[in-house]
Amino acid sequence: TRLKKATGRGNAVAVGGGGGGGMTPEDAAAMRKQMEEEIRAQMEANMAAMADMQDNTGVDRQQFNEEQLRLLEKEKEKDSTPHITNLNEDEALSGVIHHMIQSGENVVGRKDKDSDPSICLSGLSIQRQHAIFSRESEGVILKPGVVGAKTKVNGQSLNGDRTLMHKDRILFGSNHMYVYYDAANKETAEGTPDHVNWDFAQKEIVQAKGFQTGSDGQLSKEQQMAQEQVLELLPMVSESNAISEELNK
Repeated sequence: TRLKKATGRGNAVAVGGGGGGGMTPEDAAAMRKQMEEEIRAQMEANMAAMADMQDNTGVDRQQFNEEQLRLLEKEKEKDSTPHITNLNEDEALSGVIHHMIQSGENVVGRKDKDSDPSICLSGLSIQRQHAIFSRESEGVILKPGVVGAKTKVNGQSLNGDRTLMHKDRILFGSNHMYVYYDAANKETAEGTPDHVNWDFAQKEIVQAKGFQTGSDGQLSKEQQMAQEQVLELLPMVSESNAISEELNK
């Protein structure tokens, strides 16, 4: 803005000079000096603003690089460390939560002032010490925590120690569904598909409860509708049961 004003003033001087002596040489020299000072001040202000922008951009770039580095390290850790990854009814929300299973015992449970589990979950159906991952040289073992803590592996209730296999499905409580991954040992349980999703995990829970399920080509339209309703209601029924149990304590 200042630069434009100074340039305008220069134009006025030239016009005045051409009009026949409206300004003395001393006046012209003084105005030229003032214009130079204003232009110099504006240039210094512009340079300072550019330097400030570069500094801020540098900070943002550094933060971006640090975040990218953190994500890359997380990906590398997933390739070398057994871990569990979430499943969600919305496919876009699956695979966004990852819990690494470190050497030794990893407690799964609800965090409060008296407990600080390795893997924190929430909800009425989650106990303070809900389950325990034990990672040893021979593999990862999942075992129940406190009495009454409900956990399922591949649709079956966890009643004792169980050595996990790649892509095993784990349900903690009534709605925390995860898939176990072990890049070092990719042997899977019989019947495990290449891609494990929410529907598959829910169907095997329904089958374990005695309901008949099948693919679309094996079921009539009415059976398909009934199956979809059961799959939708199952998590809500489990949550309602958890609320009832909590109220009865």
